Amino acid sequence: MLYQLKYRDKRILPFLLVLFLVSAVLVFSFADNAKAQVPYIYQWEDDSSGTGINHLNIGFDYPIETVDNDLIVIRQKGSGSNQVALDSKAIDPDYTIINNNNSLIISFPSIAVDTVNGNIEMLQVSARYPDIAEWELYIPVGALEFTAASQYTQLIDIVIPFYIWEAEPGFRSTFMTTAAEDINVRIFQNNPMRNIKVYQPADYITALKTIHRFEGVFHDDNLTPPQLSNIDITAKTGVEQVHVKVGANPERRLSLDPVAKCFTVGYAGLEAGLRDDENGDNINIKAYDPYGKLLEERNFKLKVGEANSNVSSDFIVEDYLVKAGTSTLKNEYTLYDLVSDPALAQIILASIPAGELDKLKIFYPNKPNMLIIKDLNTMAAALAKQQLSPKLLILASSLSSCPTLNIKNALTLDGKGNGLSFTQGNKLVIGDGTEDLDVTLRNLTITGDLDVNAGPNGSVVLENVTVNGTTTIISGGINSVYLRNFKTTTLRINNTHEIRIIAQGTTSLSSTYLNAPGQSITLVLDQNSGNPSFGNINGNCDTLTWGAGDEFSMPFTAPNIDIQGNLVIDIGVAGSVNLNNVFYSGTITNTSGGDIQALQLNTSSISESAKNDGSIETTLIVTQNKGIFNNVVAIETDPALPNNLTPSVLRNSASQITITFSGKALDHQAADSVKSVKIIIRAGNIDGVSSDLISAPFAINFLDNTAPNNQDTVFKKDVTVRPNTEVTIASSGNEANEIWFAPIGTTTFTPGLAMTQANSGTATTISAPANEGFYKLYIIEPSGKISRPSLATLTVDNTSPGFTLTSSATQLPGSKKVEFLVEADEACTAYYVILANGAAAPAPEQVMAGKDKAGATPLDSGNANIDANIEKSFISKALPEDNTPYDVYVVMKDAAGNVSVAAAMLDITTPIAKAVTGINIEKQPTVMSYVYGQKLALNGLSVKLSYNDYTSEIVAFTTSSFSNKNITASPAHGTILIKNDHNGIPISVSCNGITKNTTSALTVEEASIASTNPTDLNEATTNDGSLANGDIVVTIANGILQSIAKADVTANNLPAGLNYGITRKSTTQLMIQITGRATNHASTDSISNVSFTIKQAKVTGATSDLTTDNISINFND
Repeated sequence: MLYQLKYRDKRILPFLLVLFLVSAVLVFSFADNAKAQVPYIYQWEDDSSGTGINHLNIGFDYPIETVDNDLIVIRQKGSGSNQVALDSKAIDPDYTIINNNNSLIISFPSIAVDTVNGNIEMLQVSARYPDIAEWELYIPVGALEFTAASQYTQLIDIVIPFYIWEAEPGFRSTFMTTAAEDINVRIFQNNPMRNIKVYQPADYITALKTIHRFEGVFHDDNLTPPQLSNIDITAKTGVEQVHVKVGANPERRLSLDPVAKCFTVGYAGLEAGLRDDENGDNINIKAYDPYGKLLEERNFKLKVGEANSNVSSDFIVEDYLVKAGTSTLKNEYTLYDLVSDPALAQIILASIPAGELDKLKIFYPNKPNMLIIKDLNTMAAALAKQQLSPKLLILASSLSSCPTLNIKNALTLDGKGNGLSFTQGNKLVIGDGTEDLDVTLRNLTITGDLDVNAGPNGSVVLENVTVNGTTTIISGGINSVYLRNFKTTTLRINNTHEIRIIAQGTTSLSSTYLNAPGQSITLVLDQNSGNPSFGNINGNCDTLTWGAGDEFSMPFTAPNIDIQGNLVIDIGVAGSVNLNNVFYSGTITNTSGGDIQALQLNTSSISESAKNDGSIETTLIVTQNKGIFNNVVAIETDPALPNNLTPSVLRNSASQITITFSGKALDHQAADSVKSVKIIIRAGNIDGVSSDLISAPFAINFLDNTAPNNQDTVFKKDVTVRPNTEVTIASSGNEANEIWFAPIGTTTFTPGLAMTQANSGTATTISAPANEGFYKLYIIEPSGKISRPSLATLTVDNTSPGFTLTSSATQLPGSKKVEFLVEADEACTAYYVILANGAAAPAPEQVMAGKDKAGATPLDSGNANIDANIEKSFISKALPEDNTPYDVYVVMKDAAGNVSVAAAMLDITTPIAKAVTGINIEKQPTVMSYVYGQKLALNGLSVKLSYNDYTSEIVAFTTSSFSNKNITASPAHGTILIKNDHNGIPISVSCNGITKNTTSALTVEEASIASTNPTDLNEATTNDGSLANGDIVVTIANGILQSIAKADVTANNLPAGLNYGITRKSTTQLMIQITGRATNHASTDSISNVSFTIKQAKVTGATSDLTTDNISINFND
């Protein structure tokens, strides 16, 4: 359907444009930000195996870092104790989990099933649980960890429900790509067409409408606005989220608009076709349910739709989903419906692309090698069939009036809570003993008898099976017959081969009868699986083995067993078993190393006699039923009896002995009691027993009414207190005891000034006596026995300490510290404060608090514990001034709390100030030789200062270091040195009026010319007045040549025509270069008194100008 939209009123067009664009922006914003209620979507996809089997692909909004597979579970939908869970950890798992970045893939493996033409693939889950269609995937919190960059954390459990047929092959893989013979065997042989379900994919998207604005909101010749389109999608109830993708535009996620009641989104700039049959961009639409499941995916072409549409008009298109004949289709049909109605089949098949026909899902109840038993005929047929794979038979309903049913092949019969009721004399029989079978019966009630004869190496599992009759086990082998949650009226074991039977879970039998002469039977109670029981076990066999070593945990107490035969105990190395109720005619053997408790005692404890002397007058009577006691029976105990107790044994009968105890235990306080002792009788003492027998543990209890000995626990350490002070003690442990403080040696206890008693034997305090003195603690038990005196002593003291106070002049000058000595006549604590000389005397409590008379902080305060009659030294902190008197006030407090009546005062003076008493030169200055005019440098000089406090220090010269220490030097640092004044004198260093000289004297020299070289110069061979070599080197001694120019050097008597130049080679050498040609250079013109004079200012250390030696110049004829 196409409609024209016309808005030509120019006055409202700007307003409409603004409104339209704002609404479009809002739609874009809401659409782009819309999210599903869950942070994932999922769908079923072909697993590319070629079998038509699908896997479940869950796509999360955020990348997955790790997956904990152990936490993820697929379980039967619903609740209850029998809820089935699939196994992902088995060797052949029901499913596997794959982490694929943002996706979690659940893959369901297939198994091969034998058919006419070989084998076919089918879901393993369907083969194992053919009658369970509804499952759910459970992903608890913590199973998934998302990447740190995503900043997403799973906060709630994820539950995804599904039907197993969603994973199974669909219509195409089931019927179009499989041979007819296989279809017949696989499906039609056991499934009528009316029982084969065909599930038509539902149409969830019900309407699609697009609005197209050809010229934008309004026409303007100068403006070409983008084309605008709005998309409205209507869907059925159950669609929670719709994803829309138009062309190359990003996919948008839409939630239901509550006002429009549809999923709506706007676009700008879509190039919709406007001419005949012209199509625009593809529209992809996906619909999801609240769990994130993909319900439907559809693709449409954005179009105008009418051939005669005006290209200048605006349009609404809503004819995308008109499909004749499909609106009345149901979601579920049977295969019979499609076969009987070809027109219906054509409509359904035509509604789905040919390559996607597996979207038509197929479900049939009876899978290959699995049959649903509805009546006795199908039961008989199923039991008679010979199939290559193990059978699974499911009982659809209870069957009554059953004849004898023989199971001759390996199979599982699942009753699903139904039952088999047999007529008189008939029963269910498993095997005939000629072949080894693996048979499982579960969830089944049998009214009648059950015979198990699965062969010597067969295995039978009876799980959740109730037999209202007799169960007879004839064979089943050492591979075991498992009774899990099993019940039967009577269990008989008539085995013809060695057999092992394991009871588990809630298996509870009233009795088990053995009738297996010459055969071995192993019975096991798996205690870890529940609390199973065989009931009373009676009968005969060659050997009954109780337990299976460490494989299972057996209960401690064996049931009532009375057999004709041998007994083997195999309960594991760490096990133990009580066989008090076990009787046998043969021998007993312990093969596991565990304890066999088969000795019964008449009491669980024996006690010391009232004499309290360590003797035991109680007797033990020991009974056993495993053999015959020898006439002389030796016993052992574990652990050994207390020292000096000896057992004696009297044989009362073949099954009973009496044990008496002689002697007196050396240690027989209550604390010496032994809580767990076992009687051991070695096998050689009992005829017919091949293993040691052990009793249940019993106790040996000693009395404790002798003189108490815990006085040192009640009163642990010395205490000094004032009279009548409450002293803390520990309870004596007996309320009837008396607790006393009394002088040592007391034997008669009477309360008084020198003796006190606690309120009870469990008291935790007791008053100190009123009189001063030394006391011990005593405990008197109710019968009058007195403990020895405590090691700890209570001292009662009511006298303050006496002490002496003296000063000491041992503190060093400059420390500003004082020392005083305190000696007391008892151990106590001394407190002191130091105040300014003449300050008011503080009270004792002020001294102890570290305060002066006014309550202010003193110059110094402190305290220390001192021993009796040992002088204790106290050294103050540094006081304000040197050589100044101060007052020290001292108070004493003893351990009992007695304090000096008044603070004692001592005058004391701080030491004199620190001063230099000596100086020594440790290192001389680095430079001691100078030239005239140089400055003295004291660098490198260091001196050692000695002080009156017996300390010393090294001071290296710097201007500040010498100044800080009041050290002077003569000559001073920087003095300009003159030979006449300073040459040959030492450097004097002084401090505090004490002077020391350097061991070396200063050397100060004047500068001079040390050499002139050469002093003879000759004319060159060219005989032209030039010199062969005119270079002269002048060396200066005891001076320093400064920067110099030619003007600073004067030539004396240099022949006419010759010139000179100068070069400063170093601080002590000057080169003069004579150049040119002498005007007169005959032999007679030779000269011997040429010299050069250097200005005094250019040579440091010179006292006048310096002139070189005379130089001769020799000319040729």
